[in-house]
Amino acid sequence: MARKPAPYEINLIKAMAMQNGQMTPTPQTLADPKSRRVVRSLKSKGLITEAEGADVPTYQLTGYGWECARGE
Repeated sequence: MARKPAPYEINLIKAMAMQNGQMTPTPQTLADPKSRRVVRSLKSKGLITEAEGADVPTYQLTGYGWECARGE
């Protein structure tokens, strides 16, 4: 069963929802250990997935991620 997101994770997935459910981190973000931890946490909780075949890492909200972004 998926775990509930932390408050700071909810803010991030709400921001992703406003961008059609996608996020493409900047190289600076990818270099930041704290940012990488947040991405790993979101992936482990089933909130986001990494898009296949993208030239740069691109993440998308899962169905559960959309539910959490809407506050369901």
